[in-house]
Amino acid sequence: MIPLYGKHIGMKIKKVRVLQAVPLLSYIVEKLDGVPVTLVWGSLLREYRNGTGPCVLMDFKDKDFDVAISESHFPAIVAMQDEIETKFGWVMRIEPNLIFLTISPMNQKGVNQASFQIDLYGFKIDYPKDGLVYFPRDNTTVAVDGFLPLVKHKSIASHNHEDLPSRSGKKEFYFYRPFNVPCHLANVYGPDYMTPKEGGVKDFDVNTAYDRPTCDDKALTDIEQFKLEQQKALFQVVKK
Repeated sequence: MIPLYGKHIGMKIKKVRVLQAVPLLSYIVEKLDGVPVTLVWGSLLREYRNGTGPCVLMDFKDKDFDVAISESHFPAIVAMQDEIETKFGWVMRIEPNLIFLTISPMNQKGVNQASFQIDLYGFKIDYPKDGLVYFPRDNTTVAVDGFLPLVKHKSIASHNHEDLPSRSGKKEFYFYRPFNVPCHLANVYGPDYMTPKEGGVKDFDVNTAYDRPTCDDKALTDIEQFKLEQQKALFQVVKK
C-alpha cells in the first residue's frame, strides 16, 4: 500500500529527504576523487535555467536528482552499496544491464508527493557509432561534441566524512556539466528547451537521434582538446 500524506506533511518529509541527499552525493563525489559526475536531464535543465548561485541546489518539488557517470566508473558506485546503506540509511537499486541505479531513503515506499531519489545513469561513448554518447536506461543518444569534455561546474560542499580524512576540507570537489550545454539540451529536449512545458519536460524525438544537431559550433581550445582525449581514454571500457 502506498502511504498517502497531506500536502503539508508530504512537503516536510520531502524537504528532509532532499537535504539528506546532499551529503550523500558529496560522499559519492569525494570517494570517486576526481572522476567526473555530471548533471544530466531535468537536473541539468533546471540548473541551466535557474542556477545563478555558487552551489547546485536541489528543488524541493522534484521527485529525483539526475547525475551521470561513465560506464567504466559505474562499478565504483555499485561497490559503495553497503556503506551507503550503513552510513546514510539509503538503499541502492541497480539495473546492471541498463547501467542505471537509484538511491532512495530506506523507509520510502512507493511514489507519492513525499518521495525523492537520486538517479544515476551510466553512459557509453562512441556507441553505437563514433560521435555519439549512449544512455542505455533511456535508450537515448546525444552528440559527443556537445557532451564531452565534461567540465567542472560548481563545487560541492565537503561534509568532513570521517572515513575520508585525507580529502575532506582540503580539496575541492565538483559537479560537472556537459561541454556545450545549449546544444546538448537541444539534443535532448528540442530547440525550445528554455520554454517550460505543461506537465514537465519531455525527451526530444528519441527515435531520430541520429538526425539531431551536431554541436560543432563551439571550437575546442588546445587544453579542451587535451581534456577530451584524456576523458575518452578514461571513460572507455577495457575489453578483457
